[in-house]
Amino acid sequence: MLAALTLVPLAVSLIFGDTPVSLRYGVVIGGLAALGAGLARLKTPARVQANEGMVLVALMFLFTPLVMCSRNRPERNRRISPQRKTSS
Repeated sequence: MLAALTLVPLAVSLIFGDTPVSLRYGVVIGGLAALGAGLARLKTPARVQANEGMVLVALMFLFTPLVMCSRNRPERNRRISPQRKTSS
C-alpha cells in the first residue's frame, strides 16, 4: 500500500524532470514492494488481540516516516559553505 502511495510523488518528479529524486523514489518503491510481497505470503492469524494490534500500528507508524525520509533527502549530503564578507 505504501509503495502504491509513493507512485504519485514519483510521477511528479518524473514530470518535472528531477532524475535524482526519481531514482530515490524508485529505490524506495522497489524495496517496499519486495518487502510487501514477501510479507503478504505469511498466513494471518484467526484472531489478533488488542495489544498485538496496537503494537503493529505503532510499528507501522514508526516505519513509514523512516522509509520515506531515508532516501528522499538529497540536501542532507550537501555542505553549506560559509559566506565570506568582503570589506570595501
